[in-house]
Amino acid sequence: MPLQFSIPSSLNKKNIWAVPFFALLFFLCCADMFFTTHIHGFNFRWGQILLLAFAFPALLRFKTALQNHTAEGQTTLKILLSWLPFFVIYGVAAIFSTSPLLTGIKWGWGVFNIGLAALICLDTRTDSSLEEGFQWGLVLISAYIWLESIAIYILSSFTSITDLEWGHPSEISFLHLPIGYAQRDSQYHNLPIYRSNAFYYEPSYAGCALTFALFLLFFLDIRRSKSKSGWIPAIVLSAVMLTTSRAGVVSAALFIIGVPTLLLLWRHWSTLWRSLFKTILISSLLIWLFCLFPNSRTYMELLADYNGAGAINRLEVYMKNHSMLLSPKTAEPVPETVKSANLAPAAAPSIAATPVPIEVKNSSEWGRLDNLKESFVIWMQHPLLGNGVTPQPQLAGYQNTSKGLSQISGVTWTEVGLESGILGFAAFLFALLANMTIAWRKSIDINLKTLVLVAWIMHFGIQFILSQTFPRLDYWLIFFLSIRLLIKSGESKPSAFRV
Repeated sequence: MPLQFSIPSSLNKKNIWAVPFFALLFFLCCADMFFTTHIHGFNFRWGQILLLAFAFPALLRFKTALQNHTAEGQTTLKILLSWLPFFVIYGVAAIFSTSPLLTGIKWGWGVFNIGLAALICLDTRTDSSLEEGFQWGLVLISAYIWLESIAIYILSSFTSITDLEWGHPSEISFLHLPIGYAQRDSQYHNLPIYRSNAFYYEPSYAGCALTFALFLLFFLDIRRSKSKSGWIPAIVLSAVMLTTSRAGVVSAALFIIGVPTLLLLWRHWSTLWRSLFKTILISSLLIWLFCLFPNSRTYMELLADYNGAGAINRLEVYMKNHSMLLSPKTAEPVPETVKSANLAPAAAPSIAATPVPIEVKNSSEWGRLDNLKESFVIWMQHPLLGNGVTPQPQLAGYQNTSKGLSQISGVTWTEVGLESGILGFAAFLFALLANMTIAWRKSIDINLKTLVLVAWIMHFGIQFILSQTFPRLDYWLIFFLSIRLLIKSGESKPSAFRV
C-alpha cells in the first residue's frame, strides 16, 4: 500500500501579506548587483535591511519561547549554540592574522548573515508564509533569467548590452529598461555569448542557489493538484539550464537522479514521483521551445559542447598533464661506448608535460584546480588558525581588482580552512553536522527527508567546491529553511516510516 505524504498542520495556513515580504526578502538577499550599495569595495545588499527588520520580531518570539521553556525554543538555541565554537575560533584567527581588519569584517558579516538567517528561518511563526514567500522569490529570479535569455538571443533587436569594467557582468536592457546582468563569454560559432544570471554576480551563484532550493519547490509542489503540479519547479530548473552554469547543471542532474534513486532504495511511492516526472517533462519542453530560434539553439549547444564534453576533456588533460609532472622519471643507463669515449651523454628526455593549448590553460577548470592547490599551500603556512582573509593579488594592467573581501580561495571549503585553520574548519563542519543531526532526528517525513538529504549532498559536496564566500546570505537562508521544514514536519503525525 503506498505511503501517504502528510503536511504539517503548522504549514497549512499562511499570511497573505507576509508572503510578498518574504519573497522580496529572498530576492533582494540574492542580488549581488543593482540592489546593493558599494562602499569602498564592500557590497551592502538592500536585502540585509529587510533581514534585520524581520529579525527583531523573530528574536522577541525566540526570547519568549526560551522564557516559557518550549521545545521549539530549546531546539533553536541548540542550533545557534552549535555555531559558537566556529565564530570564536574565527574571531581569534582574525586577531592573529596579517589582515585583522578584513578578517574581522568578514567575521561580522558571517555572524550577521548566518545568525539572522537562522533566527528568521527557525522562527516560531505557525503559518507557511516564509516557505511560500521564498518560493515566489525563486520564481522571480528564474523569470528574470528567462527574460534576459529571450531578450539576448531571440529579441536581440530590442536589446542593448553594456559591458562594465573588468571582472563585472554586463548590463542587459530590453526596450531601454534594465532587466538584469549577464556574464560575457567568448564567441561560440561566431555568436557573442552572454550567460544570464539575473542580479547575481555570476551565473554559478544563480545556478547553485536555484538548485539548492529545489527541495522547497518540490515540497510545496506535491501539495498541488495534478493540473498545477510540476510548473513552478520546471520554470526554475529550466532557468538553471539557461545560465549554462556547470555547477548549477551538475547540481540539477544530481538532484533529479538522486531523489528517485533514494525513493527506490527506500521503496517509497508518493506524489513526489508525479511531480518529478512532470517537472522534467515541462522543463524539457520549455528548453525545446527556446531552442526553436537559431541563436538560442547555438547558445544551448554551448552547454553540451564547451561546458559539457569540453569541460570533461579539459579536466582529463589537466590530470594527465600534472601527473606527468609529478611522476618520477627513471634515468636511462649510459651506453658503455659513450663512457669509454669520455663523451657527454645525450640529453635526458624532457619530463615536461605535453604542451597544452593556451585556451585550455586559461579555462575555468584549470584556474579552479590551480587555485585549490595554491589555497592549500597558503593554508599550510599557518595550519592551526589559518591566515585570515588573503586578498587576491593585484593584476597587472587592472585597477581595484582586490578591493573589499575578494579573497584568494575559489573553493568554500579551503576558504574556511585558509582563513581559520584546521580548528576553524573542524568547528565549521561540527556546526553543520550538528544542525543537520538535530533537524534530521525531528522529522519522520520520508518525502521531505529524501529531498533535503539530496540537496545537502549536492550543496556541500559540489557547490561548496565550485563556489566561494562562506557567508553568502542566500545559501544560509536556504539551508536554515531546510532545517525549519524538517523540524516542523516532526510536529505532525504523517503516515510515513522513519529513515
